[in-house]
Order: sequence, then structure tokens, then C-alpha cells
Amino acid sequence: MLTRLGSALQAAADVIAPPCARVEDLRYHWSQVVGACRRHQGPNSFSDTLEVISTASEASARYSDVEGLTDEVSIAGDCNGSATAESSMPATAAYVPAVEETHAPRHLSNMLRILVEEKHDSGGALSPCLEFLVTEKVLKCLAAFAWVDRPLGIRQHAFVFMSGVLQHLHHTHLHHTCIHRPFQKMVLASCSMTASPYEAEEIDFLAALCEKIRQDNSLVLLYIQKMVLASCSMTASPYEAEEIDFLAALCEKIRQDNSLVLLYIQPVLTTREGACSVSRSNSVEPSPARTPSLPHPSRLISSSVKSGPTSDLSSKTSSTQELDVGCSLSQPLSANSGNPSASPANPITSTPTAGCGGSSTENESSHTVPQSHSSEEVPSCSRSSRRSSLSSYSVVSSVGGSSSAWTLTTGGRFSNFPLVDALLNLCSSSADGSISATAHECLLQLCSVREASCCKVLAHHSLLPHYIASRLAHAVSEVPKALDPILLEDFVMPQERSIAAAAVESDESDVNSEEENFTGRKELINMFQWLAFLDKAVISGDRELRGSLCSCVTHSALDGELRPRLISSCEEIRSTLALLTRFLHALSSHALVMCVVRWMCGAATAADSVLPLLLRHCALPPHQVQTLRLLQTALQRSRGGAASLLLSPWLLRRRYVDAELALQQQQCWSDEEDERAKKGSETSPTSSSVSRTFAPTNIDRIVKEFVSLVPEELRSSGTDDFASYCADAGRQCRDSARGAAALHHWGREAGAPQDLDVTGERPESPSVGPGLFLDTLLDLLEKLPSQDYDVNLQVTSVVANLALLPHPQLHEYLLNPLLPLAAGVRTLHGVLRTVARTLAASISAVPHYLQQLHLARHQLLGGADSWQFLRDDQTRQFEAMIVLEEFCKELAAIAHAKYTIEMNR
Repeated sequence: MLTRLGSALQAAADVIAPPCARVEDLRYHWSQVVGACRRHQGPNSFSDTLEVISTASEASARYSDVEGLTDEVSIAGDCNGSATAESSMPATAAYVPAVEETHAPRHLSNMLRILVEEKHDSGGALSPCLEFLVTEKVLKCLAAFAWVDRPLGIRQHAFVFMSGVLQHLHHTHLHHTCIHRPFQKMVLASCSMTASPYEAEEIDFLAALCEKIRQDNSLVLLYIQKMVLASCSMTASPYEAEEIDFLAALCEKIRQDNSLVLLYIQPVLTTREGACSVSRSNSVEPSPARTPSLPHPSRLISSSVKSGPTSDLSSKTSSTQELDVGCSLSQPLSANSGNPSASPANPITSTPTAGCGGSSTENESSHTVPQSHSSEEVPSCSRSSRRSSLSSYSVVSSVGGSSSAWTLTTGGRFSNFPLVDALLNLCSSSADGSISATAHECLLQLCSVREASCCKVLAHHSLLPHYIASRLAHAVSEVPKALDPILLEDFVMPQERSIAAAAVESDESDVNSEEENFTGRKELINMFQWLAFLDKAVISGDRELRGSLCSCVTHSALDGELRPRLISSCEEIRSTLALLTRFLHALSSHALVMCVVRWMCGAATAADSVLPLLLRHCALPPHQVQTLRLLQTALQRSRGGAASLLLSPWLLRRRYVDAELALQQQQCWSDEEDERAKKGSETSPTSSSVSRTFAPTNIDRIVKEFVSLVPEELRSSGTDDFASYCADAGRQCRDSARGAAALHHWGREAGAPQDLDVTGERPESPSVGPGLFLDTLLDLLEKLPSQDYDVNLQVTSVVANLALLPHPQLHEYLLNPLLPLAAGVRTLHGVLRTVARTLAASISAVPHYLQQLHLARHQLLGGADSWQFLRDDQTRQFEAMIVLEEFCKELAAIAHAKYTIEMNR
């Protein structure tokens, strides 16, 4: 009843006094905001704005248009000028007016409410209220007030208002200059303070902006420095000849008069307290590599930063967390190699902000890297922290005035991508885990932008790759170096454990909870969180960004942290090998997997190669099992990429085959003319589509050759398990072929006898052979009778994984016992035959050896858990015979499975 009465009274009031239009209501609220800001300008705001004007005028000789900046600053200057004459408040240096003393926040909220209501009624078109925002330069003026943050706290409400406008604007409207330029200024304002009190509002604004960029990827070009965009777009100029003539003449003039070079260096816009200077100490030499080297990663991250990119755990001991780049003035900052005027200052944070009475020395020790090129103190409370942030950022409009170019001078370093810098600022300085997580999600959105110039800037002109790699390197350095490999193998991330723990009984979960609380668990969680974030960034990015990320990870994490552990103590080596294995299992991106695999299995002749070190651990105890497990994981996860790196040219050119004998006898497995001639059959029309390497006609002989390596009197298993081996081998061969088909072009034929080089190298030369990797595996197979059961089982598993790959030369070398071999060549079949004869001779001399074989099989299969026995040399021989028997059946099953798959193509 009361609702109806109220509606009737409202209708009557509307008839008597119709409500004003929304645009008029919006105009009223905006006039109140402007009036409140004019009445509450602080005493230093006018000098701050004049400082920006004077700073911009110093660079007017370099930049043709500063009209956009002076227009915005003049708005704040006019407001402040009227405040000087009309304000009745005490204009003392100690008094700083606050926005809570005005009604500006309420009027801004009403303005946003009006815009939202009109958006719902208009259905997305450019409404009168939005036209008012454009014509009256509302966003421009509000950005100017937020830039100087007068009244104190207006920046917070400006971020809220801008976020609301962004959320209800269609992304097509953001291309207009009068709309996107204020957003550019707000992004720079977000860069201006480390540990900003408005970080919650800043991340809402940046997240809304990233969402619009996700909807329209071309918007990202508005938030990249124009100079960098030009350098990225003109990679292949059609006027190269004329350009090089002009540059050569200019360089000749500079050689004659060296002082001319100062005219062609982009000036660093400084405050009026310090003059702009160009010296060797703060200049950056361009690096010749696409992804230059970095300083040690431990210097990039503060020791107080421990949470992962998506973790809500955060340090509460300090309101700020530093991201120390650690670049000395003699070190070039690699991220800015494309910017000749950059200096190795802090990449994420802005100029140090001092508290009341704080000096630069005190502040730099807790916030940022000390800037050795500036020794003057930061002003105290009368000149607030926003004063220093204001003088550190300069906005200069681009040539032509279409849109403003970015010039961020944080200690002399120009920002190429201020949007990324603002997000990295929040990632590194925010003590709120949710804000940091949102900032990292926004970074992932920017990584997924498919815009060529943006991808190049992210990869080569931003600090994003170095930031992620250094954070991962820092997380790796925090993991205990002597962690038990068993704990690493059984470790499960919390989100994975919550799904798996549903089926675990309560008593078992209590035991597991006690086992989980081991030393280093939190560090492992943090490391795997950063690894997952890196994995997502690599998956989202394009080819150039993937390459830059992988290069930085190789330098910071792999070379900087893991390589020294591989040559350390025994416990550290075991832990590092297990950690690398978990690395490969946790990665989803093939590019990142290949990054680790290339680092592990690169050229053995290189001075910094890790492969000889790993093979040394394979050959000698006590790290054989862990190293072989790591190499097996690399073979599986790289989908054949590791095998391509490990195979030698000698193997790829089929130098293991005796060319003369093959041409005479035509008995090569990959040539079936003799078999067809014996059968008297002609070549069928469809036989050309079947690989002679993977599907020879003498497959029965090949299977029999492997199975008959172990004499029947020494076999301890039945003959009915070969079918199960064939079923498993068929599934594994199909999976391996499916994974390698899209990545490698190995072909399907090893080659014909007439293609062999008769005058090629012979294996007697120490420089030729199947390679260090295969030689090490064959050496381990020769030691089967004397090695432990775990080592024998692991080395046969690695060889079986190699045999599964659809590589024709590798397949022929491992699974063809009928090849006419060159003199001195070792093959897998020949090594196994020698081992089988050695074991048969020693085992046959043992009394009741058949019972001993069955007992050893029973113990290995777990049927004698309560029996306590010691492994002596005789026991090792029985176990080696069992491993050899099963391994020969597995190899025969793989050869038969490949034949079946090839015939069914």
C-alpha cells in the first residue's frame, strides 16, 4: 500500500515539476566536483603543475607538440589559481586538504550512477552523457586532478570513476583521443608510487583496461611508447639504401666533431632541481643478442618476497616489498637494449618516495635500488611523496598530436610499456595477495594479446620476461639444496591433493598430514606456483615472447641456480636431479620443456654443456638411477626432441652399415628385394606406401632373434606373456608416433644401400660413433651382470623409450639384428647377445640354478616381502638374467608393434 502511494506521489511530482535530463544532472555533479577541487587545492599543487610545464618545455626542441600536456596541466593550474584567491582555509605548508572534507566523492559516485543508468537505457550507443564527458573534457580534467592528487585522496576516487567508465564503455570508443589519453595518464599515475595506498582501486582500473584490450587487441598499441612501436614495425624498410647513406654521412660528421652526438640522444626529462646530463655511467650499450644477459637472479628479488603469483600468502612485516634489479651503472639493462637512453635503474618501481622527514638514503635501503647518479635528498613532508613521483614521470604528446607518447623517466630509465610497468609495480610492491594475484592475471592477459608490435615489445623491450625468470630463480634458490628425492617424487600440490584426498580414509590422511610437514614444503609450493605461472605465460605468448622467456629462464634459473648444484655435494646432486625431473613433469608447454631439454642435452662439445656432467653421473654410482630417470623423463616429455639432440651425425648417415657388403648382398632390413625374389612375388601397387624400415617382410626373423637371446633352459617365465607385451607396445608406439608427427620430419625410410657412402668414416676413429648418450647406454647394458637391479631396470627402460620413437635410423640401429655391420660397430643386439652368453655361462655353473631363478623372480615381483635376503654377486646375476629376459621380449614386441601399425596405415 505504501509503495503504491509513494509511486503515485512521485508521478504527481513529476507532472508538476518534471525531472531534469540526465545530462543536466551530470553537469551539476561535475560542476560540484570541480568547485570542490578548486576550493581545496593544496599550497604546493600549483608549483607541482608548473614543474611539469617547465619540464615539458625543456624538451620542446625534441618533441613538436606539447599542447596536450599543457592543456591538462592548465586545468589544474586554473583550479589552483582560483583557490589561491578565494580559499579561506589556512594556506600553511603543514596543511594538506583531504578529499573527505569535500563532497567530491559523493558527486563522482552520482556521476557514475547516471552513466550506468543511461548505458542500460541506450543499449551501448554513444549517449548524451558520454558526449558530455568528451566535449567537456571531464576525463582529462579528472586525470589532471588525480595526477597531482589534490585534494589529497582524489586519485583514489578518480581510479574508481575511471574503472566504472571503462566497464560501461564499448571497446570501440576507447580509440578516441579524448578518451584514451586520460587513461594513459592514469596508468602513469599508477606507476608513480611504490606501495600506493590506492592499490586496490589501481588494480581494478588496470584489470578493466586489460579486459578491454582482450576484447580488442589493437587497443594495446595506445599504451606502448611510440618510439618503440616505430622500431618494432620498421624491421625491413624499403628505403634501406637511402637510410644507410644518410646514417653513414651523419656518423662521419660526428666523427669529425664528437660533441654532435649529444644532439642525437633522446634527452632524459629531469626535475628542475637537477639538470639533464648524458654520461657514460647511465647510458646503455645495445646488446648484440636478441635476449641479452641478465644480472644474477638473486639480486632481482628481495629476500622478503616468498609468495607465488597466485598465492594469498603475503608478508605482513612491511608495507612495501622491493624488486631490486641489482644492475650497477657499469651493467647494461638488457630489457632496454632497444632504448639507447635507458639507464640501469629499478625496472618496476618508481623514484624513491620518502616519508615525513625521510631521506633518500633511508628510503632506498627499504624500497628501491640506490641511484648512484643522484645523491640529493628527497624533500620531506612539506613536499610529499607525490611530488617526487610527479617529477619522475613526463608525458609528451606525439608528433601530429593524435595520441600521446609515453616517456617514463624513473631514475633516468624510459618506460617502453607503462601498462606492464604498472602491473609489475603492483606485483612486486603489494602486500595484499589478492591484488598481486589479479596483477599477475592481467599480465597473462597481455601475454595472450595477438598484436605483432605488442609481442615484440613484451619480448624485447619490457621487463616481463626478466621479472618472471628472476622470480622463478629466486623461488628455486629458496628450496633446500639437500631435499630428499623421495619427498620430491611424492610431493603433490595442494589443489591436486584436495581432489585426490576425497578417496583417502581419515586414518591415512592423518599419517599423510604428518609426512607433508617436511622442511622445504612451503618453498616447493612457492616454486611450483611460479613454474605454473611461467608455463601459462609461455603457452599464452607468441613465438618471440616464448623465446625471450625461455632464454631468461635458462640464464637465471637453470644456469644461475641449478647448474652449480650439479657439481656440488652428493646430497645436492641427488636433490637437483629429482627437482629437474619434477620440473619436466610439471610443465605443459612444449617450448618450455624443450628449453629445459636443450639445456640438459645440448651439444656435448660446448664449454657450458650439461650433458657430459649428466652422462658422468649415469656411468658412476651413486646417482645412476636418478640421472637415468631424468633422461627418460626428458625423452618422454619432449616427444622426440631430446632424441634429435642426442643422436650423432654418424648415426643419421647410417655409418654403422657396411656399404660394400650391403650393396653386394642386399640384405639390409630396409631393403626387401631378396625376400620378395625368394617368394617369387611381384611388388604390389600399394607396397610403395608401406615403409620398408618399419614394416619389413622378415619381421618374424627379427622377433625371433630378440626372443631367442635367452636360452630356453634359462627362462623363468611362461611363453604366454608375449601377447601382453605386444598390446602395451602397440599403445605406446601409437602415442609416441602421434606426439612426434607434428614436431619432427624424420621420414619413414632409413635409406637404401646405394645411398651409403663407401668412403665414409669408420668407427675405429674416436671422433665418430653413435654419440656419447648411446655409448653410455651400451656401456651400462654391458655391465648388467654386475650392476644393481634398480640400475638395470632403469637403463633398459630408457633404451625401450628410445626404441619406441618413430625415427628410422634410430629404429634400424636398435631393432635390426640382420644388418651388415661395419667393422667395430656396437649395436644393441650385439651387446645383449654378449651379456646373455656371459650370464648363461656363469648361471649354469650354479647348482639348482632353475630354482634360484624362480626364487629371484618371486622376490622381484613382491611375493616375498617378509623374506630378508642380501644381494651378493650371484643374486645380481640371477636378477640380471630376469631383466634381460623381459627386456628382450619388450624389444621384440616393439618391433612387431611398429610393423603392425605400419601395415595398417
